[in-house]
Amino acid sequence: PFQQEFNDELFNIQLSHDTSGDGILAKAGRWFGLSSSSNPQAPSTASSSVDVARKAEQPVVLSIFGKSMASVKKAKNEIDTFCKDQYKSVQVKVEGVGQMNNNDHAQLMQIMERYSVHMEITQDRVIVSGHILGVTNARGEVLEMAANAAERQREEQYALRTSKMVSWKYTTPGSTVDKDYNMAANARIEDAYQVHQLQAAAGQRTRPVDIAAGGFHGTIDFATMTELRSGRPFAAVVRSDLTKKDLIPSDWEKGKVDGELIQLLPADPKYQAVEKQFKRTSGRTITRIERIQNQNLYTTFQAKKDAMDRKSTNKSNELRLFHGTDNATVQKIRVQGFNRSFCGKNATMYGNGVYFAVAASYSERYSQGNPLQMFQCLVLTGDFAQGSQNMLSPPARPGLGVDLYDTTVDNVGNPTIYVTYHDSQVYPEYLITFQ
Repeated sequence: PFQQEFNDELFNIQLSHDTSGDGILAKAGRWFGLSSSSNPQAPSTASSSVDVARKAEQPVVLSIFGKSMASVKKAKNEIDTFCKDQYKSVQVKVEGVGQMNNNDHAQLMQIMERYSVHMEITQDRVIVSGHILGVTNARGEVLEMAANAAERQREEQYALRTSKMVSWKYTTPGSTVDKDYNMAANARIEDAYQVHQLQAAAGQRTRPVDIAAGGFHGTIDFATMTELRSGRPFAAVVRSDLTKKDLIPSDWEKGKVDGELIQLLPADPKYQAVEKQFKRTSGRTITRIERIQNQNLYTTFQAKKDAMDRKSTNKSNELRLFHGTDNATVQKIRVQGFNRSFCGKNATMYGNGVYFAVAASYSERYSQGNPLQMFQCLVLTGDFAQGSQNMLSPPARPGLGVDLYDTTVDNVGNPTIYVTYHDSQVYPEYLITFQ
């Protein structure tokens, strides 16, 4: 009878803990390394409650033998009491839980395994359950992780706000386009620039600043607006203030798509100004003048102009020049701007760039199709150098290494042709149709 009663009791213990992975003995088994689990899946953040410790645990069976049923029950009760005393569940309310990413969740899984605890994430807290020592240690690491996640979120939000106000770009020698710094680097560079401006205004000596953010590592010399790599000039940098109110001309019509044409009336003073410059050298008859409204191109052009104005030795970096081309290319230019892939194909005498002329009569030679058309453009001529055949970029300024001249010309003493090598140096302002 005793053996049968003993076996029944043992059976009851086994049955109780065989059917629940969260029973007292199952928890004890986890604490002492007696349970095994399958590889847990990363939690899904789509649910408001995420069980980080969802595992297929093996049951823990503890067999108790004794001289009497009383001794067996006493042992069982003492084990239950011990487990209950050592078991702890805490709710950690922490900022940043909602900003945890997949890497954070993977770290939570590692913490859970390391301290043999159970975790559950809700909207604003982490519930940690397990042995009291493991819970205490895990809680500290969870708090640190959540703080890091919250700080990362704040930095991302700050970088986003900064990107809407200021844009930093760089251009490597020979490149025709500005490239954006990543959002995190853009914010760090702007912070460093503001410090530089304060130091310069106070007459303090300024130095190049090391920047590391979002995978970018480099040094910015704000005095020369140059990015350095390994102490050597790597690229010219440009800062654009996106908050300026005068980026778009006040007479532009609102609600137009980029590249849209707005026909000017002959009585319009701007029509008359374009016509006057055209007729200085051309005897052709103008049939139509249209203003090109392209906010994207104009904003990029203005940013380039601001950067050039800060460092150029010329009093005025901007000229209105002419450019003739075929009808198909006209449509591309007014939408996409000037690009050497479809511009500059008719001349290379002064460099492999895009050609602009002081005289409309020169550009007439390259106007092809029906109707005949040419652009009057705003061109950032800046500091120029003598051009030569098949030149891929302007030469470097003396002693400045990475900093190149802005354009090349046919005659430095009296330029009539300017060659640009950078897309943002030109804005196609007016399209002239003539016969």
